[in-house]
Amino acid sequence: MGEDFFGLGIERAPVGETIQVDIPLKFAGAASGLAATYGWRLQINDTSEMEGIEFADVLIQMAAEIARARGTNMRSLREVLVPGTPWIEQPPLRSKKCVLYGRSRVTESLERHLMLLDFQPRIETDLSSLVFRADEIVIVGTQTPRDLDLVACAVIARSSHVAIVGDDKRAQSIVRHLNRSEEKMAKEPVYLPAGVDIGARNPDETALSIVVEILLRGRMN
Repeated sequence: MGEDFFGLGIERAPVGETIQVDIPLKFAGAASGLAATYGWRLQINDTSEMEGIEFADVLIQMAAEIARARGTNMRSLREVLVPGTPWIEQPPLRSKKCVLYGRSRVTESLERHLMLLDFQPRIETDLSSLVFRADEIVIVGTQTPRDLDLVACAVIARSSHVAIVGDDKRAQSIVRHLNRSEEKMAKEPVYLPAGVDIGARNPDETALSIVVEILLRGRMN
């Protein structure tokens, strides 16, 4: 991907530390391009002879290395916010359809990450007539008072994965609005706030943390 990746107008973050990853060279261009948006430089150990490595594994490894460098543990942020709601109780996702509500640097980065993984993401900005479907991943990134209704409607429609981009304070207000007990929350695919704890410091790292949460669902059962 290399130069073409940055020909799309994607911003490089100031390069910080180097992280080491063990990945096939066929993923090197895409992985290095994404790492540059996070502000990281990759040192790649070629594992081309190993079979079965997918780009999803590359993103998970990158997130794990960033988390390790920052002393975090890759726990789902929802588990940090509401103890007793472990993410690993959720089954693997079967659909790659994903609706991103609101256009922002985070949702645009999410769209790029998901497209590299062969998901079918779309950014939705018209909130006047929405239809929620059970086979869709829903990520709310609008940062408006309407967020509460969007999450509630997605939950009622039994969307397969419902997440909201935001901080703990915003997530807590939505948890109260949903009026769900910790026991019930643990059984529902509601991720507030979205992402795993990698100590994200910019929109692209936030997007990575959200995508990795989606990818890890069901893998640890």
